[in-house]
Amino acid sequence: MNILLLMPPANLDRSYGHLKDFSNPQPSIGLAYIAAVLRENGFAVSILDAYVNQLGLEDILT
Repeated sequence: MNILLLMPPANLDRSYGHLKDFSNPQPSIGLAYIAAVLRENGFAVSILDAYVNQLGLEDILT
């Protein structure tokens, strides 16, 4: 079974306002932990972190 773990997109302007230039989005360690457990149990896992990669909804759906 193939599994995709997805961190949804977020708007840095809305999250940080005028401080967005100082933000440093980090990959989700929680998704990494979940992926590791699933892989150890034989699942094929992919992670798509739209927040870190600054992907919009349109990017994810295509």
